[in-house]
Amino acid sequence: MSVFHNNLIPVKTRAPVVASEATRGLVAGGYTTADSSIIDYVTIATLGNATNFGNRTIARQGPSALADASRGVMAGGGNTNTYVMDYITIATAGNAIYFGNLLAEKRFGAGTADATRGLFSGGYQDPGPASTNRIQYITIQTLGNTAEFGTLTAARDNPAGCADATRSVVIGGNGNFNSDYVTIQTLGNATYFGACASKTNRTGTADATRGVFAGTNSDIDYITIQTLGNATYFGTQFLYRQLLAAFSNDTRACFGGGYTSSVNNTIDYVTIQTLGNATDFGDLTAARMRVAGFEGS
Repeated sequence: MSVFHNNLIPVKTRAPVVASEATRGLVAGGYTTADSSIIDYVTIATLGNATNFGNRTIARQGPSALADASRGVMAGGGNTNTYVMDYITIATAGNAIYFGNLLAEKRFGAGTADATRGLFSGGYQDPGPASTNRIQYITIQTLGNTAEFGTLTAARDNPAGCADATRSVVIGGNGNFNSDYVTIQTLGNATYFGACASKTNRTGTADATRGVFAGTNSDIDYITIQTLGNATYFGTQFLYRQLLAAFSNDTRACFGGGYTSSVNNTIDYVTIQTLGNATDFGDLTAARMRVAGFEGS
């Protein structure tokens, strides 16, 4: 299987309403020579290598992930899709616990969240399999299955996502340069937000106002989440790679893992409100691509 298969991973963003409280960034799942269940974590404000947190209930590449202030939820993934969602308590290292099921088997979608609700948008869904425009949602502190939220403006797998306290933005995706948005607490279909510079392999994260995206090429782009418009150039990655994860606190966005000419363990970071190139942060415990990122305390 080529590592440049169309079914590549984007990643979740964060719940910026609790941005100042986010201390840990986590990277889950992925692929090295086989699907991985590893969950790593770092302290976002402190440069250094990641520490093992625990393991997912299943080994999967290409999951989606999201979090509120205290709980992270990981969903789907795999070469063969899965329904399974599992969760961790971010402050307490340990293995993930079963949360519930997606409405349909899915991988390579975007995860976004506000302080209470999480959205899983787009992806590659079975039966088919085919790209989907479906948006599903959960209440993060309530175990159970996803429910229907609405649809994106177009079916897409491999979009990236970010969110502030009220709005979720899903950017790009296989064959699509458009970005969409929804109001997280209001069920309904997405509305056009703007255009992005590239279609796939992106990952996204945000502080309370700005979303940043990396992958596909060496460029990092950004948007202002409450202002409709096209993504704008931010800077370049410390080490170019794609298929990576993203997480952030109220000042710093980090990008971990990915693929260049081989699977990579690099973590780099930018200061979200200051345009410029990424700087080395440290390393994951194991090199992985097609990983998912999230954050909390």
